[in-house]
Amino acid sequence: MNTKEKIKVMQAWVDGKIIEILYERSPVETDIWAPVDAPNWDWVNNTYRIKPTPREFWLNLKSINYGDAWADEETANKAFYTGYKEQIKVKEVLDE
Repeated sequence: MNTKEKIKVMQAWVDGKIIEILYERSPVETDIWAPVDAPNWDWVNNTYRIKPTPREFWLNLKSINYGDAWADEETANKAFYTGYKEQIKVKEVLDE
């Protein structure tokens, strides 16, 4: 991580965003990210990140395997016309 990226993470903490620290585990176990309340900013021994925000989008489906995706509900509603069978809101699930 370069200096600009580190500054971005630290500024996010100042702005009240959730910061996570990486806990590295054994080679056979999955590493985990956990919230850190008061980071010590030890960039040599730790890895930090801004907690990711799940993405949301809308799908207008013509069939089970064909449709269009929209970034916001208003645009998806305006684009929903005859030919589309259903509209689905999708929210990304982030691994912990």
